[in-house]
Amino acid sequence: MGISILSRNHCSCEPTLQKVIHSIDLGNWHVDGNWFTHFLDSSDQSLLRVLPFNDMGPSAGRTYICEDGLKPITRWLYASARLLAKAYRSRWRECF
Repeated sequence: MGISILSRNHCSCEPTLQKVIHSIDLGNWHVDGNWFTHFLDSSDQSLLRVLPFNDMGPSAGRTYICEDGLKPITRWLYASARLLAKAYRSRWRECF
């Protein structure tokens, strides 16, 4: 996804598409929670509630929500010995 930059054409009043800028190229792109080691029951994990007060257009630069990402990410965290201690693995075994 990117943000469409519009500019006025010098010959008419119609806006024209100048170029597409991808969100990651804006310089202020970040990944929430990339400063700590993630555990499935970490107190730093939470559900983010997004309450917009105006309409969001396509590629509007808002928070991206990936609903289909939960299962693969959870499975990867469970399988990764670097991120999950053995004690945590036994607690979550029945979930998968």
